[in-house]
Amino acid sequence: MDAAVSATYTESGCSADRLRNGVTEEKAWSNWRSGTKNPAGTITFTLPKIRDLTRVAVHSYRDGEGSVAKSLKVQLRSVDGAWIDASGEVEVTALRTEVVLNPSPPATAVRVVLTARPSGYLTLGEIEVLAKAPTP
Repeated sequence: MDAAVSATYTESGCSADRLRNGVTEEKAWSNWRSGTKNPAGTITFTLPKIRDLTRVAVHSYRDGEGSVAKSLKVQLRSVDGAWIDASGEVEVTALRTEVVLNPSPPATAVRVVLTARPSGYLTLGEIEVLAKAPTP
C-alpha cells in the first residue's frame, strides 16, 4: 500500500517511512529521546485512496529495556474526516501484535496510538495495514 507515513515524534536516525518497507526485524522507528521519555506515540498512514481496512499488524523491535509498547489502539479516519476507534486498547504481549478491526466505514487514513511502559519508550520495525481486495 503506497501510503504517506508520519509520526508524532521520531528519534534522530530513524524514519516513520521505514515502517512500510517490508522488513519487520529492524529498528525502523523510535520515539526515544534523552532525558524525559515520550510516554506515547502515534503513527499515521494517510491512504492514497479510500479503503476498507480489515487488520493492522504492528511489529515491535526490542531495543533495550522498556522499548516495547505496553498497549496500542487503532483508529481510522472516515471519509467525513472524523477519527473513530477501530479497536479497543490492546495489550502488547509479543513482538508482533495483530489487531482485527471492528467493522468500520471506508477509511482515508489509519493511525496506531502506542502507550509506552512506565519510564519506557517505543521502538517499531514495521506496521502492516491490510485491506479488502477484489479476488482474482
